[in-house]
Amino acid sequence: MSLDPQPVPIIPKTSKKLKLLEFDPLEVARQLTRIECQLYMKIRPSECLIRSREQKSENHDNIAAIIVTTNKVKSRHDDPHAISHFRLL
Repeated sequence: MSLDPQPVPIIPKTSKKLKLLEFDPLEVARQLTRIECQLYMKIRPSECLIRSREQKSENHDNIAAIIVTTNKVKSRHDDPHAISHFRLL
């Protein structure tokens, strides 16, 4: 982890329930990076060795958690409105 100070969050000024496209793309990227970093830090070397030796399709380890999170982000990315919004960066 970095010892640099964290950037100030970019939060929309509203009290209503927010949709993804109402958030600043930079802030979405920051939060996704934080989530993925926390997941990657949980992976133990032994998990990689075990995973490389087995052929199971159902896993419930930290590697599976990263895969599930990435797939959720990708499914959101498949939305054409989200793609055009976030490609503006």
